[in-house]
Amino acid sequence: MAGVSVGKTKDGRWYCQYREEGRKSPRKEYFGRGHAAARKAKIRQAEIDLLKAKGEPLRDTQDGAY
Repeated sequence: MAGVSVGKTKDGRWYCQYREEGRKSPRKEYFGRGHAAARKAKIRQAEIDLLKAKGEPLRDTQDGAY
């Protein structure tokens, strides 16, 4: 099981990157700029790690949960 990474782009946007079964390339979710965005990305990282450990399907964040 691959891990989840949180990173920052050159222009300051925070993202969370992880792999899903059946996809060749990793999935990236962007959270914006600043301290709040970094916090959201780290929360999402913890959520994905927990879901993967439980074996549950991953949920998308596009519904505004963060």
